[in-house]
Amino acid sequence: MAATAPERAAEYHASAGFSSTLARELILRTPAHAKARADEGFKTSKAMDLGTTVHQLLLRDDRVDVIPFDEWRTNEAKALVKASRDAGRIPLHPKEWDKANEIATAVREQLVTLNHDPVPFTEGTAEHVIRWTENGVECRAMLDWLRDDLECVDDLKTTSDASPRGFRRKVWNLRYDIQAAFYLRAVAAWLGDMSHPIKPRFRWVAVETEYPYLVTVHEPDKHALDNADARVDEAIEQWKWCLENNFWPGYAADVNEVGPVPWEQDAWSSLDVDAMDVPF
Repeated sequence: MAATAPERAAEYHASAGFSSTLARELILRTPAHAKARADEGFKTSKAMDLGTTVHQLLLRDDRVDVIPFDEWRTNEAKALVKASRDAGRIPLHPKEWDKANEIATAVREQLVTLNHDPVPFTEGTAEHVIRWTENGVECRAMLDWLRDDLECVDDLKTTSDASPRGFRRKVWNLRYDIQAAFYLRAVAAWLGDMSHPIKPRFRWVAVETEYPYLVTVHEPDKHALDNADARVDEAIEQWKWCLENNFWPGYAADVNEVGPVPWEQDAWSSLDVDAMDVPF
C-alpha cells in the first residue's frame, strides 16, 4: 500500500525511508556509504543551493532564505545565515537569488518554444511525495512534477552542460537512470493494481546554469529503464539485508591489481617504436 500527502521539502529530506539517493549511493559505492548518507541527512553545496533556488522559483520548494547582505561578515548577517541553516533551510546571497530568477525566466520561455507535448511542468503537482513499502522496506520519493493525467513525471536538473552528449554522460556518472526507475516504481505503487495500468513517461529537464541558460529535455529509453529497474530491485534487497543484520559492508578486503586503462593500452599498442628516432 502506498500513500501520498503534502510535505515540505525540508520535512521530506529530514524523514526516514529508502530513497533513490540512497539507492544510487549503494549502487555506485557501498552499503556503508549509503548508511552514512542516511545518518548524516540531507547535504548541500553552493551548486546544489542554486539548483534548489531554481526549483523554488519554478516549482514549490520553499527552503531558500535570501539574506539581505552582499557580504556575510557582519554579526547580523552571520546570525541570519546560522538561523537559516539551523532550521534546515538554505541561505542565499541576493546576487545568487537574482541569477536564479534569470535562469527560471529563461526556462519558462524555452519550455514553451521547445514545443514538447505535453509541455514540462504544466497541469500537475509539484514536489509530489509518495511513501510505500516494498519487500519489507519503507521507501519514499519526492517527484519534482507529476502531471494530473499521469502521462509524465518531470525532473528538473541544473547542470553546466545540457547538451545531449554532456547530459547523457551525467546521467550515467550520477546514475540518474536509477532515480527515474525508482520514481516510476513509486507511482506504480501509489496507483496499485489496475486493469489497464498507467505507465508514465519520465523526463529530465536539463538547465544550464550559465548564460544563455539553455534547456534540453531527455528521456530514458526502455532498455535503460529495464536495466535500472533491475538494479533498484538489487538495492532494495541489499538494504533489507543490511537492516535485518545491522551490518553495512564497505569495500572488499582484497588486494586490487591496477592495470592500464583501455585507452592507454590502445595508445601504447598502436605506437610504432621502430619508426621513432629515440636512443633505445
